[in-house]
Amino acid sequence: MSIDEFQNYLKGQKKDISAQEQTLEDIEKAKIAEILSSDEKFEEKFTEIGNEIINNDKNMDLSFILEGIDGMDVSQIDINISPENFKRLTFDSKTTFSQEQIEKYHPKNLLEEGKKFSDSMERLHKKGIDGKGTKIAIIDSCFDSKIEEFEDKVIQQVVFEKKDGNDFISHREYKEEDGDGFHGKTTASLSVGKECGIAPKAEVYLFGIAEGTDWSEAKEAILKYILDNNINVDIISMSADTKNSEQTSKMLKELEEKGCTFFDSSGFWKDFSWGRISEDGTEVVQDELMKTMSELPCDKNSRGGKVIKNLPNTVLIPCTGRTSLQVREEKEDKEEYKYNGSVCGASFAIPQVAALFAIARQIDPSIKLNEFIEIIKNPERLNSEGMMYVEPEEMVKKLVEKSKTNENTQEQKEKKLIQIYKDKKINQTDLENEYERIEKMIGEKDFENLENQEERY
Repeated sequence: MSIDEFQNYLKGQKKDISAQEQTLEDIEKAKIAEILSSDEKFEEKFTEIGNEIINNDKNMDLSFILEGIDGMDVSQIDINISPENFKRLTFDSKTTFSQEQIEKYHPKNLLEEGKKFSDSMERLHKKGIDGKGTKIAIIDSCFDSKIEEFEDKVIQQVVFEKKDGNDFISHREYKEEDGDGFHGKTTASLSVGKECGIAPKAEVYLFGIAEGTDWSEAKEAILKYILDNNINVDIISMSADTKNSEQTSKMLKELEEKGCTFFDSSGFWKDFSWGRISEDGTEVVQDELMKTMSELPCDKNSRGGKVIKNLPNTVLIPCTGRTSLQVREEKEDKEEYKYNGSVCGASFAIPQVAALFAIARQIDPSIKLNEFIEIIKNPERLNSEGMMYVEPEEMVKKLVEKSKTNENTQEQKEKKLIQIYKDKKINQTDLENEYERIEKMIGEKDFENLENQEERY
């Protein structure tokens, strides 16, 4: 074969490959076009996905409609669904719409509005209630954090991996080849991101798990790293349901004793579920797919069955309809955002709960998780469907009231104890010595010993 013949052969191969790729793209567009051709077909597909989740039961976080229309040119597709159903789609700032579609569905407005947890949270941010002074550690997939969304907030970024042939997890700095994982980027941007985050002024540790590394093993290695290096972190968020070894459980207990609160999916469904901001922006309502699922028959003892059974007792976290960072194909690409109109799942609600807790810690650094849940689990605040949801300004008001009540209670204790010692018929020297000890305890907030002293008298 001559050089000319070989070059012609290569051209033919490239043409065939290009034609195959074009065919696949056309098939994909045809499928989407069919789904979007009417509300009836859209609802049919939606119910089908709901059934698939229930029947499989192993994965509550399946995405919807062919992973959305991210980056696609849908300007030539006849989208004949209602604006309400359009909000269930997932798209990003690279999706191309026709002028007619833009005027009907307002995708840019949805992208911008989705960056906010709620109008109420935005008002709190303007008052400086934004997580400042708290430190959050996020355990998730690796992503490039050297972008404006995380500017001046990342204390440390460490990658944990299990190399071939090793029986241990090692750690190192993030490298470009670690990738720009959507899962990690989403959880981080929703919790602490400059544009999308609930706690945008919180500082963050990013502990990435390298591809191919077992998350349960990595979790144990990360907790050990935090403890061994005396890292002072208030909150740890991990959007995964991993197994705890005896050593992991022991370390979690040690971190709890140090004042650190750990969030993951193992306990999420007990108190929380995901929802979306209502049309008028005044409340959080149940996600449509969760509604679809709750109406389907399923094994009550299965994971899905237990979740659905407990839904009325949970607090809705706005997740569907939230905007987060999109991955970048090239490092030089500008930051893009993704509107998550499809079901988000616990993965993207957990970091938001962790960030809400950071807001609570900013107001009351001593607050415990059970106290926080009690405050936001308000049976008096129900949406139009009769479910509880988070109202940030109300949450903050209750936190402030609780903090003032605690201060008043401690102040009363102090005055009572001092009066006890003043009233005792003891000589002046002993009284002064006792009084000095009491004031020292008060100064150090050593209320446990103060109460012991009270019992002595």
